[in-house]
Amino acid sequence: MVQVIAYEQLEQWEGREIGVSSWLQIDQARVNAFADATGDHQWIHVDVERASRERGGTIAHGFLTLTLIGVFGPEICTYSGVGLSLFYGLNKVRFTNEVPVGSRIRGRQRLLSVVPRSGGKLCTNEYVIEMEGAERPACIAEGLGLIFPEDASLTIPSDPAAAESKSSLGSGLDAAAVRDRKVRQSTRERSFCLLGL
Repeated sequence: MVQVIAYEQLEQWEGREIGVSSWLQIDQARVNAFADATGDHQWIHVDVERASRERGGTIAHGFLTLTLIGVFGPEICTYSGVGLSLFYGLNKVRFTNEVPVGSRIRGRQRLLSVVPRSGGKLCTNEYVIEMEGAERPACIAEGLGLIFPEDASLTIPSDPAAAESKSSLGSGLDAAAVRDRKVRQSTRERSFCLLGL
């Protein structure tokens, strides 16, 4: 069951387990698709014949296992009163066990901390990727999410100077280039503000 957490109640979940996802089977098709997307075609992941002969079968990429947090997370938890949530990064990641193709894995999420940041809240979550029948998890990661309330103003302000530059430059193309440059600069400044860089 998905846990719904209200934005204003996030701090009440600090130090608590939020929940556990359902099991997901890792098949060769998913591993191959990830190899194609990333260019990582190492034989232990994609050469079924050789991997079966030399090590008992293929295994999932560590980064595939990690990215499945994006699948497990929404199954575990969703937020109310939130206008925007951004993936902020990872503090640390450990791949503590191989995931053989055919295995079933699931995610377990614990909220470690909530701190104010840039008009929102920076949440640090621990994700443990468990493998069915194995004592040791496949992956342990600390992920960061920046969450903003519904009423937060996150739009890039309009730039009247860009519109005025059209008449002063005398060329629609030049004016568009100036406007695009200013929008890119405004977006960069806003991103740095949001991410605290």
